[in-house]
Amino acid sequence: MVQVLHPNAITTQAIRKAIQEAPAKVSTKALAKRYGLNYRTVQKWHQRDSIEDGCSGPQGSRSKSLSEVEEAACLFFRCATKLAL
Repeated sequence: MVQVLHPNAITTQAIRKAIQEAPAKVSTKALAKRYGLNYRTVQKWHQRDSIEDGCSGPQGSRSKSLSEVEEAACLFFRCATKLAL
């Protein structure tokens, strides 16, 4: 199976699994040095339950259109000021 990583990914699933299965006596800094990672990255993967990488994009979609109230306010402003688009 070919593993596809997003451009920001630093760790592979094998490294993530090794971090999660490391004995408690091995320090975070030692694991970070072993794999060439920042200790915060090691902490993050040690605390997670899964080795699957999360989405790195926006978590929610934002509407690109105005609500009816916003549209009415814009139209009122344009009519009041006589501004064109």
